[in-house]
Amino acid sequence: MIKDLSKLLAELEKGLLIDEHALNECLMQQPEIYYRVSKLHAIAISEKDAAKQNLAEIEAEADLEIRHRARVHEEKITEKEIEANKRMDKRVDKAITELQKLNHEVNLLQALKDAFNQRSFVLKDLTQLYIANYYSESSQDNAQKSMRNHRVGRSREQISRRYEKS
Repeated sequence: MIKDLSKLLAELEKGLLIDEHALNECLMQQPEIYYRVSKLHAIAISEKDAAKQNLAEIEAEADLEIRHRARVHEEKITEKEIEANKRMDKRVDKAITELQKLNHEVNLLQALKDAFNQRSFVLKDLTQLYIANYYSESSQDNAQKSMRNHRVGRSREQISRRYEKS
């Protein structure tokens, strides 16, 4: 499990913010941050895969122990009873819980990786707007600027609401 993942995620999420007046800095930081997130994601997937293998081994051990006990006590036991007993085994339960935690980590990191991928497209688009003098003071009068700021504000509110829902 990645140590202090919540702190790390909070730190990396700050990197999603784009300062439209410092696009050059954002563009320079993008590959490095994306690499960090991708690397963490790969590590989390490896840990999840190891936990899945560990769960399979623990389940196999529990299965053998249950069957051995049944043979020693000359009891007949069905496959469903064996499965139920495996689920009740504390080692199996612990391994399942660990796998679930790691799945959650992988999902969080995948979402962050996707967000940084999206950020790269946004940076490209913002750069194109900058090149086209979209942010130029001389090319806009106050009414146009006010209208654009209003639309941007509404868009940001809508995006915030969407993120709050999910």
